[in-house]
Amino acid sequence: MNLLVKRLFNISHIPDFSTFLSQNSHAGIQPVPSGSLSGLKYYIQTYGCQMNENDSEIVASILSKAGLESTASVETVPNI
Repeated sequence: MNLLVKRLFNISHIPDFSTFLSQNSHAGIQPVPSGSLSGLKYYIQTYGCQMNENDSEIVASILSKAGLESTASVETVPNI
């Protein structure tokens, strides 16, 4: 979160996303090794507000780092 916003609204106690991830790593979720899913494709269709768009970008980034390839059409994805 922007430091100026935290100061303006007195919300300096709110953790950022990286803090959230580091504190919740005990959830049993293991990271996918980079490139381990190469050759697979994914398609993301997003509805709603800009926060949904942001969430979709985060998911796309994670999938891409795992080796999946983005596609512009749901018809080119073999599994849904």
